[in-house]
Amino acid sequence: MAVAADMFARISRESIGERYPAVAGFPKALRTWFPADVGSGGHDVVYPSDRAAELAARVKEPVPAYKIAGPATEENLKTVEVVPVRWEETKVATTVPAPEPPAPPVQRKLPKTASSFPLLAGLGFLALGAASLLLIGRRNA
Repeated sequence: MAVAADMFARISRESIGERYPAVAGFPKALRTWFPADVGSGGHDVVYPSDRAAELAARVKEPVPAYKIAGPATEENLKTVEVVPVRWEETKVATTVPAPEPPAPPVQRKLPKTASSFPLLAGLGFLALGAASLLLIGRRNA
């Protein structure tokens, strides 16, 4: 594991990669890899056919692809045919699903936690106040 991490760090520091154009919301996909220890040229990245179709539809450029039956083993990949997938030929636009519409707001009914006792007590105090004012008014008249 440490060897693979060290090798990846060395490759990423010393190599150069050419990428497909950026598309909003998606990372740039690697097109060609130029290793630092080989001065002769780069290696085109070949994608599986379904991934290549998605990428071609997004970048509107041909993308090299392979299609094999069964697992992608080293021996199977040595004899696989590489074909360009053009974006006009693709039926897959993108794998990102459309965002769902927002859910309508739910009207929640608040729980009944209070009683009507404070209302009745307030009305009682108002009635007592009104009665006392009438009593005072009769005495003064």
